[in-house]
Amino acid sequence: MKDYLDVGTTWNYDFDVVTSYEPLQTGGTSLPDLTSNYEIDLEIVEKDASLVVNGTTYSPVIKVKFLQRVSVVGFPNSNSRADYFYYFAKDVGIVKVEGTLYDGDDNITSNVLQELKSYVIN
Repeated sequence: MKDYLDVGTTWNYDFDVVTSYEPLQTGGTSLPDLTSNYEIDLEIVEKDASLVVNGTTYSPVIKVKFLQRVSVVGFPNSNSRADYFYYFAKDVGIVKVEGTLYDGDDNITSNVLQELKSYVIN
C-alpha cells in the first residue's frame, strides 16, 4: 500500500493478459489466444480515517478509489468496468470494498460490498 502518498495522488497500470488454450487430446480443436487489455486507475481519497466494519473500529484507514476497465481484443461487447473503493487498515489490510461492477457482455451493473468478518495476524 502506498501509505506515504498524499490525498489526491493518482497512479495507473496498463497491461495485457494473454490466455492460451491447448486441446485436451491430440488432434483436438485448438483455439486462438485471447488478449485482454487492462487499464487500472487509482487515487488516494482519504487518509487517517476511522471506519467501523462489523462492529470493529479500524484506524488509521486509507480509502483508495479503484477504477478498472477490461476489454477483450476482437470482442467489442466484452468491456467490463469496476468502480470500487478499497479501505485499508494499518497492520490489517483490506477491511472493506464497495462499489459497482459493469459487465458489458450482459449489460448488467452489480453493486459490490465486501466487509472483513475476522482476521488473525501471525
